[in-house]
Parts: sequence; C-alpha cells; structure tokens
Amino acid sequence: MCSSCTLSITSSTMDGSSALSGGAIMVENSASGTIQSTSFVGTKALYYGGVMSLSLAGLSTPFATTITFKNCPDLRNNSALYGGVFYFNQPMITIVLDSVEITNPSAGEGGLAKVDLGKGLVIKNSQIKDGKAVFASVLYSQSIAFNLEITSSTLVCDSSYKEDDVMAIFASGAVASGNNTFFLSGNVNTQIKLNQSSFQYCGVMEDGGVFKMIGAINFTDYGSTF
Repeated sequence: MCSSCTLSITSSTMDGSSALSGGAIMVENSASGTIQSTSFVGTKALYYGGVMSLSLAGLSTPFATTITFKNCPDLRNNSALYGGVFYFNQPMITIVLDSVEITNPSAGEGGLAKVDLGKGLVIKNSQIKDGKAVFASVLYSQSIAFNLEITSSTLVCDSSYKEDDVMAIFASGAVASGNNTFFLSGNVNTQIKLNQSSFQYCGVMEDGGVFKMIGAINFTDYGSTF
C-alpha cells in the first residue's frame, strides 16, 4: 500500500497479483509518481481497482497530484467488481496514461475505470481494446467534477465485431439498454475533451453507443472518428 507517498516503478513485472482492493497497488491520500515500462497481466481485485485503487483515509486533506503510467504496453486481463483497472475515490488525483496498451479489462461497473470521486483521467497515444462490463465497458463516473481527456488514442470496443451480427441484433429488436461505453454523470465542472482519437466497433445500444452523459457536462471534440 502507498499512503501519501511518491511512486517510482520502472521495467517491472507485476503480473497475477490479487487483493480485496487494488489488485497490484492500493493508493491512499495524495500520492504521486510515475510507472514506466511495467506489465500488469491478470491482476484482479475482489472489489475495487483490478490494477490500482485510489482512496482517502483518515482526516487527510488531499491536494492535487498525478500518477502517470508511461510506455506500458501490457495491461491485460485485469478485473474487479468496480473498475477493472482503476478505481477512484479521491477527489484531487489524476491518472495519466501515456503510450499505454490495455486489453480485455472487465468489471461490474467501469471496465477500465470506476470513478466515485476523482479529478481526472488523461489518455494519450494509447490503445484500449475489448473492455467488458455490466455497466460502462470503459468508464463509469459519478464524480461531480471530473476531467476526461483523450488525445491521439484508439478505442476498440469489440475486435470481434461483425456487421452482419450487429444488423441481426437491430432486426430482432434485442438491443441492450443498460450498458454504454462511457457513462458520466456530472455538472458544469465535468469536462470531456477529445482530440484526434478513434472509437471503433462500439455500441449496439439504445442510449449512447459510445458516450452517455447526464447533467450539464462540457463536451468538445476535434478531429476524432466514430
């Protein structure tokens, strides 16, 4: 467990670990740091954050910090009940994914991440592929103030996508209504910023194949493809 600490992890293998919360790393309070060139394969948590759980403890007053994952090409088959890779319950922390590849994350809520309280998730030059969840295969956020930025990245919702199968679902009327790819509930302090990213093979949903937003959320995009 990392409590009010600075993380520095480089060229490590953190595969196959498990815990109740934070399958590989549990973070409390205002931690920061960088994780580089490290693999997380098959890590899982029974409850929160298949790779990392972020939370507050005691009477600590958090301040703004960032944890960066950089040049990590193998985050794969991570799982938890809430947040297959990340779980946020700390209002001042931001996770940055820079040149990261995440494949087959799974959860009950938020295949990539579940956010109850958080400051931000920044995804750049990265790929996320084949996320699965009962609710929100990539991100499930109910944080009042949250910043999601996706730049020069690729999201492949279902690499086994076949157009004939999708059309058959529409023809049958058996379209799922409970799931989305990104679900965010917030207000004017919640922002989604997309820039030249690609969202592929998503959906077959009644209410938001890629994004479902509730509240006065600010949404901007430049040059992305859907």
